[in-house]
Amino acid sequence: MVGALAAAVAYRRPVAIDNGEAWSYDERAKALAASEPASPEVVVVEIGDDDLRWAQENMGVSWPWPRTMHGYLASFAARGAPKAVVFDFLFEDLDKDAAHTEDFAAAMRQAGKVVIGMSMPAGQIAPRASGGRWAVLQGRYPTRSLALDAAMRLSNFGARSYLLPAAGGLELYLGGYEGAEQAEGTLAQLSANPLLESIFQGAPVPVAPRELSERELASEVRAEALLAERDSIAATIPNELELPERGIAPPLGVLAASAAKVANVKQEPDADGILRRYELLACHEGRLWPSLALSAWLVGHPDQRPRFDGAELLLGERRFPLDERGRAILRYPPRAGHRHLAARELLGALGDLEEGRPPRIDPVELKDKYVVVGPFASAMRDVKASPIDRAHPGPEINAAMLDNLLSGKVIRRAGRGEEAAIAFAVALLVAVSVVAVETVVTSTVGALFSGVAVLALLLTGLWGLASWLLRARGLWVPVVVPGGGALLASAAAVLSASGMERRDRRFVQEALGRYTSPALVKELLAHPEYLSLEWGETREISVYFSDIAGFTSFSEKLRPERLVKLLNEYLSEMTDIVLAHGGVVDKYIGDAIMAFWGAPLPEPEHARKAVLSALAMRRRCEQLRAKWKAEFGAEVIARAGINTGQAVAGNMGSRHKFNYTVMGDMVNLASRLEGANKPYGTTLMISETTYEKVREVVEARELDLLAVKGKQKPVTVYEVLCEKGALEPQAVQVMAEYRRGLSLYRGQQFAQASAAFEKALALSPEDGPSRTYLERCRHFLADPPGAGWDGVWHMKEK
Repeated sequence: MVGALAAAVAYRRPVAIDNGEAWSYDERAKALAASEPASPEVVVVEIGDDDLRWAQENMGVSWPWPRTMHGYLASFAARGAPKAVVFDFLFEDLDKDAAHTEDFAAAMRQAGKVVIGMSMPAGQIAPRASGGRWAVLQGRYPTRSLALDAAMRLSNFGARSYLLPAAGGLELYLGGYEGAEQAEGTLAQLSANPLLESIFQGAPVPVAPRELSERELASEVRAEALLAERDSIAATIPNELELPERGIAPPLGVLAASAAKVANVKQEPDADGILRRYELLACHEGRLWPSLALSAWLVGHPDQRPRFDGAELLLGERRFPLDERGRAILRYPPRAGHRHLAARELLGALGDLEEGRPPRIDPVELKDKYVVVGPFASAMRDVKASPIDRAHPGPEINAAMLDNLLSGKVIRRAGRGEEAAIAFAVALLVAVSVVAVETVVTSTVGALFSGVAVLALLLTGLWGLASWLLRARGLWVPVVVPGGGALLASAAAVLSASGMERRDRRFVQEALGRYTSPALVKELLAHPEYLSLEWGETREISVYFSDIAGFTSFSEKLRPERLVKLLNEYLSEMTDIVLAHGGVVDKYIGDAIMAFWGAPLPEPEHARKAVLSALAMRRRCEQLRAKWKAEFGAEVIARAGINTGQAVAGNMGSRHKFNYTVMGDMVNLASRLEGANKPYGTTLMISETTYEKVREVVEARELDLLAVKGKQKPVTVYEVLCEKGALEPQAVQVMAEYRRGLSLYRGQQFAQASAAFEKALALSPEDGPSRTYLERCRHFLADPPGAGWDGVWHMKEK
């Protein structure tokens, strides 16, 4: 169930959880970057704070630099014959001095392998107004490329260009004017512009402006279309890709015309602001525009043309998986891992060459390299957050993508179906493992710690496997959803196993509780080691024995099924009281009950609970006596004995069957006390050790110094009458006469003792102990015991 839930979440990739997955990926990407070598084919030229200060002090220029400075960098790089020179800048504004722009343009034309950036913001760029229909001839060109070059350079000066066929080539008209005078004035201004001087050299004698026809107006060539013809890719977009439509804000026409390619510099981070994916291709009106890094690669590989295989971009033999937006996941090399050169070093080296000195940097060092020039100065703020650096310079990100294109290595994220399968498998594996461990480890604490250890081991293994796949296969597999699923599966497995265990324990406890004390069952469940013949301990306990008076006589009169019913009712009632008072029912022997308090769980109040339980049992018998008499014809009177002392508590029996019980001399005495009730006519007799522990909670009277059968040492025994303070007034008088009579009896004043016992019997004719002692007094009056008499009564029966 948890595995299915984890699989569903992994497939859907909710934003909040996917952000967590992205964070986990970033941690792995950092480790990967630290171990990745950067390509030696990529060189980064920094324009940093020190370069700005150097240019100010040595060349007298401040930022923004005039275009000529960029031309110097392009000229020096060109001397080393690089594969491509990439300027990570947007040249959207006119230089104050047009000559600087022309210098940069000339340097780019000379280098022939320069890539500059253009902006492709989201959405369409608003089209220009249609303008007028008037145009004036600018020049005649033998080839289309020359005419397009001129049109490109004129595009950023407000001129609209129209290419019309003419004898021997093409004619380039400048139009969009409302009338002839406006057209002639604009042509004069453009021809006088130093930046455009070269394209007006050798221009034909101006002819009169004319109004263009509809067909001629349709031949307009726009800078955007010219760039698209040269730099974009006409390709069918695969169905797997849903590229967002972008607009185009091209750089200055003269620079765009002079560059080998213009490329998209727009890169958008993920939802959490981290740039993990690089947009290799942008879409505009059905054509694909390469990014800065891809354009540089294409300049360096002029014989290659990008193509698609589903959602994969093919560059030669290299395959690059793209997401639905045409983005590849960057495989970042180490931060600043490529060779870095300072712009001031290149500018100084160019000066060295021009003045005949050995250059501080040899241009040959740039041979067959991809040179990325970009801003690093703090004031330029061209930084982005990446997985390996939250302030990653933009040029280094372009260099990283170019590195990936050269190595053919990017990161592929597992598909939704793959992530769902991984999440399900991990959750299932964890659940099975945790359940298996809990099955083997019987201790609750041990099972808990073992389950946690297994979970930690599996999660560590998941992280290690994910890190290895990222490094060795370039595969991004999820860890957050599988890890979360593993935690939930582990918890579910623990809860399920715990629930099953509780259910089984409850079943065992209830089942065993029918045969023995719930307290004993609970103790055995907590300490299964007690279920051994070797286990036993000596402790102080109180033991209870009871028997139904005259059971043999009335059991012979009852049919067996009636006898069983009576006994079941009687034993159930008595057992409930024992258990309610925290006792353990050891065994039933016919109508007899043996119970004890103080084991297996220690109970400081074992004697008090045993005696109060016995009183409660006697009261319950009195309440049910009439009912049982009417239903079964049996007078149910139970006699009980209780003794307190040291006994051995533990498992006794054979290998095949054993029972938790108590054994010892004190147990035998308790059994004898139960039988000793009969000659005294009592129903609850306790030993002196029990009496000492309960004298403050019950009313009791001393019965005798009794030596039970098989024992020579006598014990003082007592009859328990009721709880403390519950003795009725008449009973108080009876007890007073009884105690006086007992004292006289011990002093061998048998005549006076007889009189006291007779008075007690007059108050309570059913007082068994008074009747017993009256008979003894009469016996000793006829046959005195002698001077050596100690007052001990020796029982002849059990």
